[in-house]
Amino acid sequence: MNNDRRVVRPKPITTEEFEPIKQRDWRPVELDYSVLPEWMKKIPVEQRLRVFASGSSIGNFNINLGGEHVGGILVFRDATDHEEPYDWNKDKYLIIRDLHNDNALLMQGIYLDDEHWTNVIPDRLQNVEVLKYEKEGDE
Repeated sequence: MNNDRRVVRPKPITTEEFEPIKQRDWRPVELDYSVLPEWMKKIPVEQRLRVFASGSSIGNFNINLGGEHVGGILVFRDATDHEEPYDWNKDKYLIIRDLHNDNALLMQGIYLDDEHWTNVIPDRLQNVEVLKYEKEGDE
């Protein structure tokens, strides 16, 4: 697997934004616009057609990342207009808890792997729960 990282400034994710993801204890979910991290809502929809996440309140300390790896987010974008046409371009972010900074959460990435250019969304992400923010009283 190619774990090259495209250098991008770490992005914040609040504990409130991470809460519904970590409650699934690493079971992947698809994120509706209403539950995306705030910074991600500013990305045009064509650049984030499908967003998946997983995580937990307990992670593994990663010395290279300087914190505890507690989750991840995958962003799939339409790549059919690319010169070598693929259906999808996938960007991967890791969610890291900084244990030295009041347990702050940061998304680090973009990490490139063997599925960066792909024609399929993996089976493990098919038919997963879609997380949406619902106000009390919504049905």
